[in-house]
Amino acid sequence: FQSNFSFDEKTARDYDLKNAIGKAAAALVRDGDIIALNSSTITTLMARHLTAKNLTLVTNSLNILNIAKDFPGHQIVVLGGIYMHKAQTIEGPTTTEQINQLHFDKVFFGANGVDVQFGFSSASELEAQSKVSMLAHTQRSYCLCEHSKFNRTSLFKIAALDEVDGLVTDWKTEDDVVKRYSQYLDVIIAQQYNGNRG
Repeated sequence: FQSNFSFDEKTARDYDLKNAIGKAAAALVRDGDIIALNSSTITTLMARHLTAKNLTLVTNSLNILNIAKDFPGHQIVVLGGIYMHKAQTIEGPTTTEQINQLHFDKVFFGANGVDVQFGFSSASELEAQSKVSMLAHTQRSYCLCEHSKFNRTSLFKIAALDEVDGLVTDWKTEDDVVKRYSQYLDVIIAQQYNGNRG
């Protein structure tokens, strides 16, 4: 059952796909953006690929903080709350209260399931709550998920498909899946690292 896997185990699985998705997502960030990176394995990989300057980066992930703290010229905002060891994320009422006082240009988040009817979902109630709060306070939002998350649902709903602007996924996503989900939001396919596409 996926929610029982540790953060490190999740990162290792399909690393190449997740890293490519993270790189494609980082390319959506512009100089001066205020961005929120909700804790996930792919948003952590995304942080490594950020090249935009003068960002304000808000996160509930100590892993992302450890990457971003070395970036010159960025303002980093770390959300407080309950540290969940296995998921390596900070969550809870304190976290969502802080999010509700902020506004973002772009939010990037992960999901355990993506389904046409149920939308985006999470196996964790606390993690779902912080994502819901971020989506309520942003101009644009992007879910980062590999092809295996499509046509799956987890217990707690994050948002309907048409409440999110874009979905960044990998090249193994089948064409009919891309076509179906593209009716609701932009589907961005991360490119495999090869030749000039890298």
